[in-house]
Amino acid sequence: MCFRYTDNDKDSFLMTLPKQLELISSFYNDR
Repeated sequence: MCFRYTDNDKDSFLMTLPKQLELISSFYNDR
């Protein structure tokens, strides 16, 4: 995986990551 991130991209990615994990975990918990 060779992505090129600017600092802003990295920050926004890290900011959205917990929300994505929450959605994924809630999705699996509902099944």
